[in-house]
Amino acid sequence: MLVNRKVTSIMKKELCVAATAAAIVSVAPYLVQAEQAMPNGADPSVIQAQDADKQATEEQAKLEEAKKQAIAEISQLKELPNSVRNGYLTKVNDATTMEEVERVKREASQDVATRRRFEAKKADAKESLTTKEYLYPDERSNYLARLEQVGTEAEIDGILAEANQLAAANKNIFQKRGDIRDEIDILAYLSQEQKGEFKVRLEELRSEKELDNELLLAKKANIQALKDMEKEPLKKAKEVLKALKQLPEVTDRSLYDGQIDVWDAVGDYVDAYLEPFDKLNPETDTNLTNHQLHYRQGRLYDALHYGEMEYIARDLEQKRQQFPDNQELKDLVKEMFHASYASFDTAGKDGDFVKFINREIYPRQQKFNELYRILSGTPLIPLVPAQPIPKEEAPSQPEKPEVLTRQEVREEALPFQTITKENPGLLKGEKRIVTKGEAGIRTIVEEVQIQGDALLSRRVVSDMVTKPAIDEVVEIGTKEIAEQSDMEIPDGSSSEQSGQEPVLLKQHQDKNQARKVLPKTNVAPSLLSTIGIALAGLVGLRIQKRKK
Repeated sequence: MLVNRKVTSIMKKELCVAATAAAIVSVAPYLVQAEQAMPNGADPSVIQAQDADKQATEEQAKLEEAKKQAIAEISQLKELPNSVRNGYLTKVNDATTMEEVERVKREASQDVATRRRFEAKKADAKESLTTKEYLYPDERSNYLARLEQVGTEAEIDGILAEANQLAAANKNIFQKRGDIRDEIDILAYLSQEQKGEFKVRLEELRSEKELDNELLLAKKANIQALKDMEKEPLKKAKEVLKALKQLPEVTDRSLYDGQIDVWDAVGDYVDAYLEPFDKLNPETDTNLTNHQLHYRQGRLYDALHYGEMEYIARDLEQKRQQFPDNQELKDLVKEMFHASYASFDTAGKDGDFVKFINREIYPRQQKFNELYRILSGTPLIPLVPAQPIPKEEAPSQPEKPEVLTRQEVREEALPFQTITKENPGLLKGEKRIVTKGEAGIRTIVEEVQIQGDALLSRRVVSDMVTKPAIDEVVEIGTKEIAEQSDMEIPDGSSSEQSGQEPVLLKQHQDKNQARKVLPKTNVAPSLLSTIGIALAGLVGLRIQKRKK
């Protein structure tokens, strides 16, 4: 039993020795490497420092590479202004960590994204302002100019909101202008040129009162155009009705049956037919519609046509009665007036009645008068010459030059102001220009419509200060000029020679005190006298020397 314990103890010791030897063998290579890495037995702290330096060098190299890459990326961001881009590049160069470099890159990218979004919004706003209804040209130009100066999305939103509000306020005016333009287009008696002139003037008006007044002027011009158009027919109708009243009515129904029936029906109303057109007044009848004006125009021709037929009948009957037995004269008047023409519309100037009178009446009237002249042996001088009613045509007007529209740009000088400032460092009365004044420039764009040499309209499109005036700053001195005494205090040598220094000094001070209360005088004559006396003395000395 004891022997076994000894054997076991010996075996344990051997096993421990073997394990220790194996451990030494396993770490031996590392010990050798460590010994080689520490020449001369270097301190482990030095090794640690060297490793830290190596690591710092590697990290610095990585940082520089990251900076180089960031600089390349930021340099490609063309949306950034040069000053802003250079600011980001400076931040990259000043970065000390990778995190700082990445943060600068993110800031630059976000800045570009913000600028792109801003420019896109600005472009959308420009398109909106360009196409927005109910804005006048100068208002639109003003908003577009302001849009070019904005720097934030909030400013863009503000301009759009203001433009929307103004457009809403203008909407009623624009719609009213459109309605009035349509009314002018349907005025029946205005020429296309007149309508064009009124519509051009409409575009310059910006209040309901002005628009209503322009429509009123157009209606007055429309009535005047109608009166001018029918001036000759009105004159002729008045002459016919006046002459008609000087002749007796026809009574022979065997010859004038149809004419008698017509005149019995309308004779009492002919003057009334003429009156509405004759009294038509552009100043008071602007409420009349086209239909009402056309009705009055038709009544004018009723009076003219009925009156002329009755006058011709009465005139020919007076002549026929001078030769009552002449059958040819009877046949002619019977062909003209026995049948009724009441079915013809006499209200038009180009209707069936005009064709009837030209075809059936005037040729026979002419033939009757020629026969009457032969029978009577006297020339025929009718009170109202019988002649075909000419087709009314608009008076020919000389061709007018084309209406041209152009823009004129003119500049006006803006005077600068002069600002004065007191400078206690300058002598009183002196002036010094600190900032030189410079006149500004005001640019005015006008839309001008001309026709030949005539100016039709002039409208301001934009009025902007393109160069502000620079005020002139002038400094004016306020420093008082110190007075100098006219006498010098004698020096020490002269006082010693005279032996009267206290007296002279006191006299000199008394004189100075006196001078302080005396007004300044011109000392130039005294100075000239002194110079003259000195010159005379020099000349005298020179003469004495020569004598010697």
